Amino acid sequence: MADMEADDPISQLDAQISSHAEVIEKHAAAVRALKSRRNSYAAIARLPNEILTDIFHILASQPIQISPFDPVRSPLWVVVSHVCHRWRVVALSSPTLWGHILTPFPEWVPEMLARSKQTPIVFEVDRRFPGVAALDAIRPHFARIRALKLVCPQRDLTRFFQSLSHTSAPLLESLSVESPQLGESFENLFLLDAPRLRSISLTTCLVKWDSQIFRSGNLLHLALCFVPNVRAVPTMLQMLDTLECMPRLQSLTLENIVPILQPGPQGLPPHHRQVALLHLWSLRIRTADCLTSANFINQLVIPRSSSLSLYHMIADTSMSIFNIFFSLIRPHCDPSMGGKVIRRVEVTAEDRIPLIVQGSTPEDPSPHLHVSQDHLTSAQPTPSVLCAMGEGSTFSHVDYLLLSRCADSITGWAKALMSFPATENVELFSTRSTMLARALGGIVDSHGDEWEQPALECGFEEELGLEMFIVLPKLKTVLLKEVDFGEIMHMDAMSFVDALHNTLRTRKLRGVTVGTLKIRKCANVTSGDLERLGEFVDVVEWDGLVESRPPNITVGPFGYPHITPPTGIRILSLSLSSTVALPAHSCVVVPDNTPPRTVPT
Repeated sequence: MADMEADDPISQLDAQISSHAEVIEKHAAAVRALKSRRNSYAAIARLPNEILTDIFHILASQPIQISPFDPVRSPLWVVVSHVCHRWRVVALSSPTLWGHILTPFPEWVPEMLARSKQTPIVFEVDRRFPGVAALDAIRPHFARIRALKLVCPQRDLTRFFQSLSHTSAPLLESLSVESPQLGESFENLFLLDAPRLRSISLTTCLVKWDSQIFRSGNLLHLALCFVPNVRAVPTMLQMLDTLECMPRLQSLTLENIVPILQPGPQGLPPHHRQVALLHLWSLRIRTADCLTSANFINQLVIPRSSSLSLYHMIADTSMSIFNIFFSLIRPHCDPSMGGKVIRRVEVTAEDRIPLIVQGSTPEDPSPHLHVSQDHLTSAQPTPSVLCAMGEGSTFSHVDYLLLSRCADSITGWAKALMSFPATENVELFSTRSTMLARALGGIVDSHGDEWEQPALECGFEEELGLEMFIVLPKLKTVLLKEVDFGEIMHMDAMSFVDALHNTLRTRKLRGVTVGTLKIRKCANVTSGDLERLGEFVDVVEWDGLVESRPPNITVGPFGYPHITPPTGIRILSLSLSSTVALPAHSCVVVPDNTPPRTVPT
């Protein structure tokens, strides 16, 4: 039988195939060995395993942009484990690389938990992806969680916290829980024993104010955010008792949870007691009105260098309430009172836009002061609020002022601009500009009254016995962007060009000439306009764009066809460069790709 099998041609062919396969495998192994040896000469192959591990950890620290409609296949730190054998060995031998567990990949959770061994883990659940299985898998490893972020439906959160067999979290440093709707309190959440907890963020979760997680004395960051709901709001004493247990707090965010203060005849009531938060550098509050914010801030002792972000949903029409509010926040942006310096301010007044005041410092470009007031009423127009805010030295160091989409029909701008004595650069952007152009040449007397220009000539104030001041005495550059040169103010039929011409003339007569006028993307610009404006400035820069459109006719208060004037104000501070580069020569820039041509003004 054996001889028959040996003579069987099929068996012989199978034997030959096997023999050749063995030879091929030997050659393939040799080729792999040669390739591996060749790769070992590459620079990246000579990196020590420790350096490779650090690189992989940098990849793991990058945020992952994941969409439920187009999810990524693998995080970057998983991809590197598929590049080559050595990289895979290095990646799999680093347990900390697998300690960041994301629910967009729920099928990987058990394997990542196994690869992470006993190292601390970061666990995140996103409501866009199914997270029940991941929550069940992570529960036995709760004691080694370092950072926990749960964004889940109410039922999943309730199930997770109720099923915890113990509440010990010895490694937990950061806790973030967000529920889409307000439900019952999560009991086990507030029973956690987490001595290393430094950061708490709770969104739409009923708070137990006497919980031990607030009272360790080690908390650095606290954020409690809600939609407006009476059930969530504590008493002022409850809140102060809790904050008193956080002496090291550095950032505090409270949204729709600060006790509402009803307006009274005496303004703010006496504070219960003041809680010292001497390490606080960021305070963010969202309340119903600015009086409530002022009452809460009045209960705290915080550094004047701390950043403030204050949002209000209802406008206050009483200027006395505005003054109370501004008196509390003004020191934070007034260097003479210990606050930080604001270098750049943007003012936008547009319908349905809230009042926003935002400033930054040269050392930190992030906002230092941000105030948002929804539904600002016409009872307190933009210039009045700017005047109230600008008392003292609030805007005394601002060197760049941007006025965008401002209400042209509102007077009082000249007096408001007196709050900016050091401003060298002004930008008018996409705004009805005639009134603003007049304000740039405005004159205010020692009593704070505005005078029309160009009626005032040099020396006119001597006849009146008054001392006169022109606004923005250090103004050097005016930038006009997306401004309509054909705009006409219906109140006195004055055009924008006439108003700007008079302003530049007044400033030159008073010895405060504007050095540079820049024109960018403006409509209805003519060569005659450039010649007229060039009489009173050193440099005119024009991008050469000529857009023809119907003139923008603004309205006055005397019964002309009415366009609803904007009633909101937004003040922003985006950057704080202390100087603005100015051109060294006069030029008009042509619109095509030919070199700019120099035209004396």
